[in-house]
Amino acid sequence: MTKERVLRFEGVKMGYAAPEGGRVEVLDVPAFELPGGGGHVALRGSSVAGKTTLLYVIAGIVKPDAGVVSVAGADVVKLSEAARDRWCAKHVGYIYRSFRLL
Repeated sequence: MTKERVLRFEGVKMGYAAPEGGRVEVLDVPAFELPGGGGHVALRGSSVAGKTTLLYVIAGIVKPDAGVVSVAGADVVKLSEAARDRWCAKHVGYIYRSFRLL
């Protein structure tokens, strides 16, 4: 029996404009698959390594510059911003580390 893939990345890239000019690439994931079936996964890395950006891409909060991001069968990159927001509200639970409630 094959386990269904919960998360699949193909050619995912994302970067930001650097303050001093140029571009900073924060994500470059050629291929990654995470099968379903339970368990735990840890995401580790140094400061400013792209961990939060990766989580934002998985949640559909931000769209990568390139690639395929499939989460539980939904291709979140192909969704419009409004559809991504609806999908995220229905399927993703996210606790921010900084609330900034005013």
